[in-house]
Amino acid sequence: MRILHTSDWHLGKELHQNDLLEEQIYVLDQIVSFIDTYAIDLVIISGDLYDSWQPSIKAMQVFDTYMNKLCIEKEVAVIVIAGNHDSNSKLSLMQSLLEKSRLYMVGTFSQVEAILIDDVEIYPIPYFHKKRVEQYYNCELADRSQAYQRICEDIRSRKTNRKQVVVAHCYTQNTAGLKEVIAGDSEYVDCTVFQGFDYVALGHLHRMQKVIENCYYSGSIYPYSFDHQQSRYVLIYDSEDNQVTKVELQLQHGLQVIKGTLAEVCEKIIANQENYLKIVLEDQIINYELLSHLYSLSNQILLVQSQKQEVSEQMNRMDLTTLEHLTDLEIVTHFFHDYYQRDLTEEEKQWLSEIMKGEMV
Repeated sequence: MRILHTSDWHLGKELHQNDLLEEQIYVLDQIVSFIDTYAIDLVIISGDLYDSWQPSIKAMQVFDTYMNKLCIEKEVAVIVIAGNHDSNSKLSLMQSLLEKSRLYMVGTFSQVEAILIDDVEIYPIPYFHKKRVEQYYNCELADRSQAYQRICEDIRSRKTNRKQVVVAHCYTQNTAGLKEVIAGDSEYVDCTVFQGFDYVALGHLHRMQKVIENCYYSGSIYPYSFDHQQSRYVLIYDSEDNQVTKVELQLQHGLQVIKGTLAEVCEKIIANQENYLKIVLEDQIINYELLSHLYSLSNQILLVQSQKQEVSEQMNRMDLTTLEHLTDLEIVTHFFHDYYQRDLTEEEKQWLSEIMKGEMV
């Protein structure tokens, strides 16, 4: 059996007030096409289906559309677990009805039970509060790592001649050299709890990565941050030979940072109309005229920042006590310098002074 592992769709997410649904749809179309290309039998979505526990109607309609494409048109099974961004209770609605279409929505941790797909046992572990696990096993647990350890021990104790696949949404890493960094983190799950399974399909971290043998994060379907690595993937696990294959997703619009002087930035913006852009200016303070000029070059600009402005703000930040001792003209003079990066001329100061005194008509 071939399983396509994906996670962290974050349907409905915005990036700097820019709706990303069209970007997500572009990727989801590819995932649907992979069903035939790679002879997929099961799709696993390892949490964070939505970006919010209260998703928009549009986001839910997109999910409905693509579950119909996968479960009805392509006739593959789909297993979805809740992530920390999802509403556990809402994801669990109409479970028994949806399962008739082989769509398994596991929102709330209530029991450890396998979903049998062909000859593979799938154990979904939705994002949970530690107390639920304590209640289920009637024990006290120190942290999330102990909770996962208890669940995984339970699953391993049920081992048969079938393959075992665990689906979870949590934060873990290969701990070599990281013990000082992660000590005391109540959200961290020791990666060793996932040893011994044929495959572990993780969600939560947005970069595709192997944690330990047969334990992987597929990563998110879109970068979602200018700081993230741009390449996105799905993973395909073959239960016959235990091989894991990564398949790269194509983005409709990537994310790119353009940094430099105003002249350099403008030249690069004109040359790059394919990606969403973050602009970092090294020689200019941002003002309305400058923003208007940059936005006239491209409608793909999502964020404009100034290195010079950050330094200027640190140097010129005033507390309220300082402001109380300045005249109105001095306050305006400081504002003018910060905004336009030049001082008022004597003539301009005289003109402003007369306005403030009400001497000009």
